Amino acid sequence: MNESHALLKFIAFGIMCLAFSAWIVIVIGNISFEDRAAYEAEFADVTGLLVNDAVKVSGVTVGKITGLEVEPGGTALVTFEMDEDVAVPEDSAVIIRWRDVFGLRFLYLEPGDGEPVEPGHRFPLEQTDSPADLGLMLQRITPVMSALDPEQQNQVLEALSEALIGRTDEVQDLIRRGASLTQTIASRDQELRRLLDNAATVVDAYADRESDLRALLDSFAEVSESVAARNDTLEQAIVRIAEGQEELRRMVDANDENIHGSLDELDRITSVLSRNHENLERLVSSSGRGFVSYHRLSRLGQWFQIRAVGFSSDYETINAERGAELPPTDGSGRYPRPAEPSNDSTSSSLRSIFAVQGARR
Repeated sequence: MNESHALLKFIAFGIMCLAFSAWIVIVIGNISFEDRAAYEAEFADVTGLLVNDAVKVSGVTVGKITGLEVEPGGTALVTFEMDEDVAVPEDSAVIIRWRDVFGLRFLYLEPGDGEPVEPGHRFPLEQTDSPADLGLMLQRITPVMSALDPEQQNQVLEALSEALIGRTDEVQDLIRRGASLTQTIASRDQELRRLLDNAATVVDAYADRESDLRALLDSFAEVSESVAARNDTLEQAIVRIAEGQEELRRMVDANDENIHGSLDELDRITSVLSRNHENLERLVSSSGRGFVSYHRLSRLGQWFQIRAVGFSSDYETINAERGAELPPTDGSGRYPRPAEPSNDSTSSSLRSIFAVQGARR
């Protein structure tokens, strides 16, 4: 009887050990009995990431890493699988995060708002992000920390502690604002990457123009030396400018009444012009035609071009009209006598039709 009880206890203990071992294998191996879909993601650095590491969404494990490879371009290709019932939007971000302080990591998926992708989809390098290398940072900080004097460190810490005493609310508010700032910066990851890329482009352009920049700095140094050598001249120029300003001020003060009077007169003139702007517009619009007629009348220089047409018995002009040229005169400066009219003509006969171009302006 006792032997049968001992056998039953041993069998129960063995079953419990097997169940516990199976549970450990399932947990460590991240084994799932649900159907899963495979995806791929490109990373610049996958240090600390291992096969079978967890894949999480919103803090829940939904898959595991199934493969790590190196692409021909030098990037790392991570293959992972997730439960089929978990939708993966096309604009999701795939991020490597720290699991603990020992350097273990896991894959974290931040879902976007796009359409779900099909199994086998590859997330490009622009949609992935690798964590900072804390080990490298500590290696770089260690020499700085070792160079600091412990007494100085204690003084700094004591001063910091005294400054923070009684300011718990301010410190908590500062931490909250820092967290908000960190989240904002993290949400602008793509913009920051573009900013850094543009900055790198600008720096490369400056590097290509290094000789030009050196020449510019040398020229600026020469100009500075020239200005420094003429310091006395600059001081004299500044003094003369000040004297000129003083003379101008005295002149304005001496003629203040005249200036105000001129401004008042100008104000009255502008007021009159403003009240009669319609008449002024009509004058300006109609003056063009008058100038055209004047130009046609006086375009031959110092003489006005006119035509004199008259009926006369003693060579005197009766009326005038613009038009023709002056007939030739005789040797005494008189115009020639026209031919005598016939007996059939009327008492008022036409003696001559000629153009007089003799009126000076």
